[in-house]
Amino acid sequence: MNQPTIQTSTIAPHLYDRDFHEWIATTAKLLRDRAFEDLDLDNLIEEIEAMGRKEKSA
Repeated sequence: MNQPTIQTSTIAPHLYDRDFHEWIATTAKLLRDRAFEDLDLDNLIEEIEAMGRKEKSA
């Protein structure tokens, strides 16, 4: 799988609303690179909590 080329200085939470799949790829790359300061934490937390609720109700 090709990893996206990411300019972390252009990462912004609006990517979450504009292109969810790109946001996921970007978030995964930032996590792998341990670029924690560039993460969209609010949306990441929201997605992890939603995933937990979905798993619990399944």
